[in-house]
Amino acid sequence: MRSLTPWVEEWSVDAECYASKLRDLSVSDWAMKNHTDGRLEAVAEKLDEVAQFQHYLGGGESFDDVCGAAGSAATELMRDLVDPVEVSAEDQRQVLDAIAKHARKLTQLWGRAGKDIFDGRVEKAQQETYGIGKQIATWTYFRLSLVPEDVLSDLRQIGHGILQLVAMRVYMDGGASLQRIVDDALILVNSLNAKVEDFPKLVP
Repeated sequence: MRSLTPWVEEWSVDAECYASKLRDLSVSDWAMKNHTDGRLEAVAEKLDEVAQFQHYLGGGESFDDVCGAAGSAATELMRDLVDPVEVSAEDQRQVLDAIAKHARKLTQLWGRAGKDIFDGRVEKAQQETYGIGKQIATWTYFRLSLVPEDVLSDLRQIGHGILQLVAMRVYMDGGASLQRIVDDALILVNSLNAKVEDFPKLVP
């Protein structure tokens, strides 16, 4: 459990938040008209199980099973209700522009952090980077027709890698762990920049 922190806490908070949003949507006129209120409520229940899961040794379902069930239910909901909605070319261009802007920010952020790993910039960069990685990964789950599926998959992996930098621990090892964080971050940032360089080819 210690090795999973802060992920478990975040999953629980997010699950509770999204369950509430799905319940609000389930009582909307749109949900009633399209007979999706029951499905939305069912997914909210799965998310509640994640949020309220009691972590203890022995007995009951595993946290993996509970999260897996919620993930499967969310995937079906995404496939049936979200994916069929076409994202306009203009919105897709805005997403690509935002990813490119994030790439430039990350380049500057980790460039500064690498100049002096002992001045606290590495830890600060980890915190700032988390939200950017999460946003990039989130965008890739939407059906962006301008972007090939393999590029979306690569961007998703990069986004996940970037957000996970926040969980890399710093030890009293003469700066070795700090340098490892910077090195891993720069690999991810360089990979992101390589993808961004191809964006002009994707936009008509």
